[in-house]
Amino acid sequence: MKNLFTLLLLSFVTVLFAQNDPPEYIKNAVDKYYRDIGISIDRTKLPKIEFLNSDDKNIRQQNANGKDGKMLLTPAAINHFFASEISSYVTSSKDLTFQKAYAVLSTSDKTLFLGGTFDTRKDDTDAVSFLLTTGIKAKVDDDFTSIYKNGKLQNDLGFIIKFHWIGNGSIYYEGEQEEKMSTFRENAIEKLIKEAVYDNASDDKTTKEKQTDFYKKIAKEEVDYIRKFRLYTLSTDHWFSFETYIPVSPRQYEIINDISTTDVKKENFYPWYITAGATKYWKWSSGKSCYISGFGNIKNNNTIETEALTKYTLPVYSPENSSLIEENKTVYGGDFQQFITPSLSAEFVSFFVLDGTFGFSSGVDKTFGKYDTLNWKLGVPFSLKDKEGKPSVNFELVWKEVDKDHFVGINVGFTFGKFIQ
Repeated sequence: MKNLFTLLLLSFVTVLFAQNDPPEYIKNAVDKYYRDIGISIDRTKLPKIEFLNSDDKNIRQQNANGKDGKMLLTPAAINHFFASEISSYVTSSKDLTFQKAYAVLSTSDKTLFLGGTFDTRKDDTDAVSFLLTTGIKAKVDDDFTSIYKNGKLQNDLGFIIKFHWIGNGSIYYEGEQEEKMSTFRENAIEKLIKEAVYDNASDDKTTKEKQTDFYKKIAKEEVDYIRKFRLYTLSTDHWFSFETYIPVSPRQYEIINDISTTDVKKENFYPWYITAGATKYWKWSSGKSCYISGFGNIKNNNTIETEALTKYTLPVYSPENSSLIEENKTVYGGDFQQFITPSLSAEFVSFFVLDGTFGFSSGVDKTFGKYDTLNWKLGVPFSLKDKEGKPSVNFELVWKEVDKDHFVGINVGFTFGKFIQ
């Protein structure tokens, strides 16, 4: 009986220690997390974090006392940090967002864009360096866009394909901030390990998926802590963009050579364009942020878009009653021509009021060739966030001059779904 009791006690102790020993996927996740910030740890000491040699501690101490900013977070943590920060300004199809789905409505351009963003990384813990966006863009008509109506594809509908090459974002900190972050990281990992070991819920995920999920949990804990206590001085990032619009249905015009005649000629116009540029982004711990962008553009243009032709409104009479006007139609008088218009544009956007809720924007666009103009815009951008701090609605009140004509409008961007991070 005594031997049986001893055997049961040993079995209980063995099981107890086995339960406290983290699974291999957790050890791999924690080990990779520290290796990604240049630190080696002793995996056998988990859940406590023990560094392998004094060199690592010396490096950490030097960084903690350094006056100049140094990058601290893993690529996954930086992805998590910048995903919502960069998505705070989405008011046109060319803007970068980490949101998996978004829509942009522009009253000034009378267009609606519906798109989705896709990630091409092999490993979800790698840095996001390339994003692909595709979507549909159409002219707004009768208060909304009709894609397919009365058995016909509507005019002015096309696809947008957009590529973003994203640089290595950086988060800068001071010595005291780094020391707090390092201590919090160790405590957070210990807490997450204990939760995972004692919870130990069964699921259908593979070991690799579990490792990635645990790695991302560490990153989220760390970024949430940094944001809550603003343990950084400045964050920066930059990206390069390429966007093209491919029309699938034309924009149709009716042309008359002489107003004294009723002979109308229909012209189809495909308003394709190509845009390429770069953007630099800064955000300070105070909540202020700004973007500076520069773009080169090429688009298909015509003499109606440049208002070189005269616009007329002609009555359409009923075939059954020649005195009854059924509707009025718009026609253009003159010589219709198509041509290519290159341009250079620049834009500045800042958020500096109410912790980055709204701010000021400005832009300039210089066209060349047959249509040679200097256009500009001024705006007040707003970024409304949900309870988790993610931007959900971005809109901008815009006043702009195009070929000496002035317009007032609003651009609205809706982002929804999960972030790519």
